[in-house]
Amino acid sequence: MTSELFSPTRVRHYAIVWIDSDRAVVARTTPQNTITSAVVPHAPKDRGKDPHDLALVADMIGDCEEVLIMGPLSMRTALEREYVSIFHRPERIVDIETSHPLTEAEIVERLRRLIA
Repeated sequence: MTSELFSPTRVRHYAIVWIDSDRAVVARTTPQNTITSAVVPHAPKDRGKDPHDLALVADMIGDCEEVLIMGPLSMRTALEREYVSIFHRPERIVDIETSHPLTEAEIVERLRRLIA
């Protein structure tokens, strides 16, 4: 079942992100209709609080038209603010969910199901 928010006929580029104090996992669609993913570990001394880590994650998300951010509330909020400060498009954050930690493979599979 395809979500209306992630309807493939409505937009082309989507991203799903898991972020916590240890890492960020970004999965996104490409213009070639494939999915790429990457894991960004946070430096142990920074524990995910360095704005440069968030800027890197936001840059990896890129100028997607719809972004789903998952993880603990404080990290989700921090990433959402960073994304909006860079791209100036708060309406692209379609949902912010609480979730248990997800692996890179689980995030890619979730994105694959949403765009199917």
